[in-house]
Amino acid sequence: MSERIYPLMNNYIDGASMSHISRYLLARGFIANGEKVADIACGNGYGSSLLSQRVYYVYAFDKDDVFDPVYKSYKIDFKQCRIEDLPDCPVDTVISLETIEHLADPKVLLNWVDKNAKRKFIVSSPNIPSTDQNAHHLSNVEFKTLQTLMENYSDWTLYQVFYQDVYYIAIFVRKDAKLI
Repeated sequence: MSERIYPLMNNYIDGASMSHISRYLLARGFIANGEKVADIACGNGYGSSLLSQRVYYVYAFDKDDVFDPVYKSYKIDFKQCRIEDLPDCPVDTVISLETIEHLADPKVLLNWVDKNAKRKFIVSSPNIPSTDQNAHHLSNVEFKTLQTLMENYSDWTLYQVFYQDVYYIAIFVRKDAKLI
């Protein structure tokens, strides 16, 4: 089983869950009504549900079959698959919150984003080395590391980065695309 956030377990929202929810809400603010969005490593689906309130459609992917039926919607299509096996899925925006550090090779995700996202890539990760503190983290992808990795994708430019405690959330846009 993977590292998971369950924000409404026992009708209580702890600090870690509230921080994670706030990153989804921030990402949602950079998505236009009517967009198609991919939520990579969606977990139980609460983030996909938040996104579906604004967008046309959410393609929700996770390696584990943990999508909670309470979050199911006609606007959300859940597929169980590993990031390495993601199907082609052209979307306006790819959202990947606290995912990239779980990959041995972050370029697997970045290559998929480059191929499938038409407009935006919204990503968050710890902004500190975390592989020695968390057995689920296979890569240290602090913001400077992500910037360096994204230099290999010339169609993308950094729009904005936000910091929250030890996390960052970065918004990259295609150079020829409108933000919203």
